Amino acid sequence: LKSDFPLSPAMLEELFALWELDPHPDSPAGPCSLECLLEQVVDQNSLRVPIPRLIVPSEKFTLKCDREKLQTVFGHLVQNAQEASDKDGSVVIRLLLDEGSAIVEIEDHGTGMDEHFVRNRLFKPFDSTKGLTGMGIGAFESRDFIRSLGGNISVQSTVGRGSTFRVFIPCDVNGLNRYPTISSKVSYP
Repeated sequence: LKSDFPLSPAMLEELFALWELDPHPDSPAGPCSLECLLEQVVDQNSLRVPIPRLIVPSEKFTLKCDREKLQTVFGHLVQNAQEASDKDGSVVIRLLLDEGSAIVEIEDHGTGMDEHFVRNRLFKPFDSTKGLTGMGIGAFESRDFIRSLGGNISVQSTVGRGSTFRVFIPCDVNGLNRYPTISSKVSYP
């Protein structure tokens, strides 16, 4: 196989991880404990620095979705936060509740992004600031999957101060059944 577009091992790894996000009609959609999933994401990313720290409330959050795909989304966002931060920096993951939605905040005190980049390039496929180590499809695919769950991703960032990604997902909190099915359609501008 010959290509004019060189793929580094890191790019291939990211591409294969994101391939798992592709919606398949036979993807298993079932109950998923958001706290347990985030604990696993923290464990998987604890070999990199800064080591992420997880803060969770007492409420139990359950989503109806493909667990592996959601874990890939959060793994991607946490890894990006770590890569944007100095080794002595911090990455904090907070699980919050707001009007029947789980909000997962991933905050870093890294390099940050300017408003133009966030608005025009962050969620644009194949646009990367990582050179040959990134494909530029992680944020795009992550947002697409979260939207398929009826949620969305927002970003606040300041150059030199860091970024906070907020992932909003309708969910079941303490058995109150607020989550949509995976086939729910939500339109966004």
